[in-house]
Amino acid sequence: GTSGTEQFRIGNTTGATDAQIASVEKFITQTSIAAAVADDELRPAFDKLVRGTKSVTKAQDLLSLALDISAGTGKDLGAVSDALSKA
Repeated sequence: GTSGTEQFRIGNTTGATDAQIASVEKFITQTSIAAAVADDELRPAFDKLVRGTKSVTKAQDLLSLALDISAGTGKDLGAVSDALSKA
């Protein structure tokens, strides 16, 4: 599960409600299973994208793109997410 700090960060960055934070939790879990990527690798990547975009929806879209890029290039998910958050 998400630590209180991560929930606070997402809420602070986006003004997310508890329901939206719960939705993000579900998204991270489903993405972890579907992409066979560890939860502890997805969370920091997602956090970078949320901070970069200030939008949970955009961050989710970009995380899917980052996973595709990472899988296709062999580059680290964190590095790809970092680059996308600055684009």
